[in-house]
Amino acid sequence: MSWLIANINCHKKPISHIWSNTLISRNTYDNLYEQWNNIEHQHWKKFIDDMKVEVYFHNDFTSMLTPKKSNEYIGYWFFQQRTDRSTGGGIELINGTDKKILNYWSNTILIIESDKNFTVLPRKHELPQRPF
Repeated sequence: MSWLIANINCHKKPISHIWSNTLISRNTYDNLYEQWNNIEHQHWKKFIDDMKVEVYFHNDFTSMLTPKKSNEYIGYWFFQQRTDRSTGGGIELINGTDKKILNYWSNTILIIESDKNFTVLPRKHELPQRPF
């Protein structure tokens, strides 16, 4: 696998970022979604090895993350619960008075320089919970 990023997914305003829901095939996403809590599963191991990335799981996305290593870029890959029928969450990118809101859905990826800031907008609906 390789990262083939179409020009249409590369944006310069308000800050440079890549925003796409086509970087990862739907089949790969579905296989990994089924094992979201098992990073040792063969699907995740293969993905991590093939793509040469590190993966960290978070139950909910409420703020930007601090990279665990000193990297030039950080990527956010969104896995939306299948029971979540609400509109995607929002990320606000700001540069002075120029701003843009990105709505994220399942299998959407944001790649941004690790020293850039953004705001995660509050959810309008609570996440669905599974009964245990």
